[in-house]
Amino acid sequence: MKSFLMGVVVTTTLTVGGAETSASRAALDVEALLADARGAPVTMCQLATRAVRGMGWGRGGEPPVTRLPVSMPERPDVLPTPAVARLVQALGDTDACVGEMASQLLATQPDSSIMAPMVERLSSRDSVVRVSVLAVLGRGDVREAAPSVRRVLHDDVASVRANAAWAAGRLRDGAALRVLHDLVADRNTAVRLAAVTSLGQLDSTRSVATLAPLLANDPSPQVRRTVAWAIGNIDAREGAVALTRALRDRDASVREMAAWALGQQRRLTDEAGEALMTMVARDDDADARESAAWALGTTRHRTALNVLATAAADDRVGDVREIAAWAAGSVGDRQVPAALVRALRDREAKVRRATAWALKELQDPQTLDAVVDALERENVDRVREALVRAAAGLGGGSDRAVRALVSSSDPKVRELAVRSMVRGGAIDPWPWPMPRPRPFP
Repeated sequence: MKSFLMGVVVTTTLTVGGAETSASRAALDVEALLADARGAPVTMCQLATRAVRGMGWGRGGEPPVTRLPVSMPERPDVLPTPAVARLVQALGDTDACVGEMASQLLATQPDSSIMAPMVERLSSRDSVVRVSVLAVLGRGDVREAAPSVRRVLHDDVASVRANAAWAAGRLRDGAALRVLHDLVADRNTAVRLAAVTSLGQLDSTRSVATLAPLLANDPSPQVRRTVAWAIGNIDAREGAVALTRALRDRDASVREMAAWALGQQRRLTDEAGEALMTMVARDDDADARESAAWALGTTRHRTALNVLATAAADDRVGDVREIAAWAAGSVGDRQVPAALVRALRDREAKVRRATAWALKELQDPQTLDAVVDALERENVDRVREALVRAAAGLGGGSDRAVRALVSSSDPKVRELAVRSMVRGGAIDPWPWPMPRPRPFP
């Protein structure tokens, strides 16, 4: 049973401040997992199978009948005092699975029942206990424990420092900022990663001066990526220069996050805009190109239209073409490049739909014929609806547009056409084709 549960733990995401550690990359041994599951107690089996299903993100919907007969509560109830005491004792158990389960359960309990025992155990000589206690306090968001957490930020044991730095951010402890600034220079990667994450969560513009050098110099790509996220989350203009330089980082994940972070700025500098356009056109990583296109669109960088239009038509990855088309429509310019019109013939429906939206936004009447041509050959409902909106917005009163829209054999197209002309081109709700988010490293 122990190996069964530990197999499940290995396959789920282990985090320090939300970022994956090397342990999370272990391969799943299906044969061993199934062998160890045989004969496991039902309650433990339900908990473990839910962890496999959710991979750390929650259980989701469950069918009314499963092969496991025990009905599990959505979350643990408030536990009696003896049960809490037993869990506190189990934090130091030599079995890692027992200790982790105790930590997770304690984090679900009210602050009033765990505050005193957690603070007391934080002074334990056993570093494993201190690490587990900090996990409880951070997971449970026990704000009153912030001063106690602050006292162990300089612990001699790296794993304790890492969890303390992580917990300080979770507890929104602004008083810990000074020590967190010191910890970004820690020799241990996990500590630096946790400190950077917390600085990003605490959202103090004073942290940018501390974070910016790390973006260029930290040896860990994971730390550099998290630094880019933190600067973007703080949204300080002072970080724009460092983020622009990071667009040339040797690691693609860092470039991707730096582009996302620049997209949080209200306005791009000329240098940042040029660097992002270069990424869209030349970067060898699709995620980096997609994020760069998104940043240009969300900041409405007007000089980017031609680059975005070319990417919308010619990039080899559909996700990039879709976001480039959306971004082209966001930058705002009535002179539509021919490349963007070409994207109306893309092999993927999502790209054609985003392109139709972009042409409606750009409002170039010269594109009306291309939109009507696309409408006449389109066979995907969502794309046709987008094309109807575009045609109505570009000149729904023209003879050709009226004939194409009102005389369509598709009743949905005819209905949308009539509604668009009655309302002057406005049809709600408009399905905004936004890109996938980059909320956390």
